[in-house]
Amino acid sequence: MTIVATPLDLPIIEPDSWDVFWAIWTANKQSLTKVKSNVKNSDSLIGTSSVWQGIDIYSAGNIDTSWHAPLIDIKDSLPKLYKTCASLPIKNVYRIRLIESQEDVPAHTDDNLDKWSIRAYLHYTDPRPQWYFTSPDDANGRRNYFDLPKETNWFAYNDKHAWHGTEYCSQHPKILLQVYAIDNPRFLVYNSMAKYKENTLSL
Repeated sequence: MTIVATPLDLPIIEPDSWDVFWAIWTANKQSLTKVKSNVKNSDSLIGTSSVWQGIDIYSAGNIDTSWHAPLIDIKDSLPKLYKTCASLPIKNVYRIRLIESQEDVPAHTDDNLDKWSIRAYLHYTDPRPQWYFTSPDDANGRRNYFDLPKETNWFAYNDKHAWHGTEYCSQHPKILLQVYAIDNPRFLVYNSMAKYKENTLSL
């Protein structure tokens, strides 16, 4: 058994003002378009734009991702949120994105790399878990749902050893924060595993 997902020992991330955030989100979110392939046999072809809506809220370079989202400047309107994004204890963060799924997303790997992906639930109201993991060799099999402790909305998962998917619920849409970084944040992840032993997920 290998630990494939863990809550992260980071304080809850949230907007300075939800009213300001919702105004920005409603005015600027767009359908994300897939612009390049990341792994073979991906369910989403280049040009797909029906899966996600979202915005980028932090950028520190011109490194491309597989999906394109509009970059929105929140430095003045949501300075606390921006500062949190800019000062995460993760080296070489080059993009932070907020996305909302528009349909069920089957279990998949983003890049099939032995690397820890960092995420946070910025907005999540469903009393049931929607996010789940499967074994890479049984992607259509058992869904292992993931719960977080109350003191954090951050988590990490290993993109190679656990495939991830999400269920869509129109009554409870969720906004996921994605961190894109060059470095693999092992120190943060392993310290978090030690703190949240009861909440880690093994496959």
